[in-house]
Amino acid sequence: MNPVLRFRPLDPPYCGDQGGWWPESSGPARLAVAEPVPLTLALIDGMGHGADAERSALVAKSYIAQHYHEPDLAQIIIGCDGVLKRTRGATMIVGRIDYQQQLFAFAGVGNCSAIIYRSDRSSVRLVSDVGIVGVGFSQLLVESIPVQPGDLVVLHTDGIRERMHLNNYGSVILNDSSRLADALIADWGKQIDDVAVLVVQI
Repeated sequence: MNPVLRFRPLDPPYCGDQGGWWPESSGPARLAVAEPVPLTLALIDGMGHGADAERSALVAKSYIAQHYHEPDLAQIIIGCDGVLKRTRGATMIVGRIDYQQQLFAFAGVGNCSAIIYRSDRSSVRLVSDVGIVGVGFSQLLVESIPVQPGDLVVLHTDGIRERMHLNNYGSVILNDSSRLADALIADWGKQIDDVAVLVVQI
């Protein structure tokens, strides 16, 4: 399924929350090939709000877009740490779905989060390490978790309330990534912060 990314800025037109996926061609056409390539995901929250926060997030996004082939997700974040030294810094998640191995690998720094929501309605919440990319962090661990067709991968910034869950949504919304991303922002988004959500159905 195609990834879906949704934003809600606090200070339009600027949004300090940014994200993306690579390679950018995705969905059924990409998955129909004999050996589907891994899909790299990122969600970035530039510190603060407004133009400077957006600039930090876009600098990191640009770096990830150029280096998403790097096998070690931790090295991608370490590279972002270097290019963000002269900015406010950012928190971020970088993840990778390996369709052949049926694994989701994840590394994060700061207050961005990831949730794996399974077709049996169980879920696994993945927590980022403490720190700010561009300012400093003490450790950076890469986790891998098994996934299977039908699972949802949801990345979100701290503009979404921590107690967010998906159990109240019916199958119509859960099977439509666009509607789910919109619902999560509407139902769980804070009014005092930028918000970003990235949803991928495996």
